[in-house]
Amino acid sequence: MDKIASKIAIALEVYPAKELFSGEYIKVFERNGYEYISGSKTNNDNYSAILPYEKTDDGIYVYIHNEPRLNHNETYVLVPSCVTGTIEDGESYLENAIKELGEEVGFYNVDESKWKAAGTYYPSKATSEVYHAFLVDVTGLEIKEPKGDGSNMEEMSNCGKYKLEKAQEIVKDAIFHTLVLKFKDNINE
Repeated sequence: MDKIASKIAIALEVYPAKELFSGEYIKVFERNGYEYISGSKTNNDNYSAILPYEKTDDGIYVYIHNEPRLNHNETYVLVPSCVTGTIEDGESYLENAIKELGEEVGFYNVDESKWKAAGTYYPSKATSEVYHAFLVDVTGLEIKEPKGDGSNMEEMSNCGKYKLEKAQEIVKDAIFHTLVLKFKDNINE
């Protein structure tokens, strides 16, 4: 075990996490004076993040998932982001991404050859979440009605198709912008 891993193991032992809150989708912990968020639907804190894109004669289009978020006024607003999903126990990262693309956008059973792994991201030091990112080319594929996963949040969500430049203006999600940069790198390879 290297020095850093050894120090982390000791810190975890010396400063056990105290659960401050537990809800359906998140848990809040405190450890040694620091608070952080952890997903609670599964115990693994692994999520998929997907940027579906389409190449046309008119340019590049991306599909954005507009999800409801409760703001400080306790009203819901739709927040645009990339397509995301909680990776369930026993599910591979790619299996989850394929499932979420159907549930949230309406592209079902997209062949694995259309997918490209785009890295693993830790969105904030205030959360234990890990995002496994993918780019997926949906050019020429048939889009159907998204089925959702049955949750209230997905019932209130919608998906839109935007020119890449417009999506970059309206989306404020860091993982989305990271995927756009990764997409641009892949186009230039």
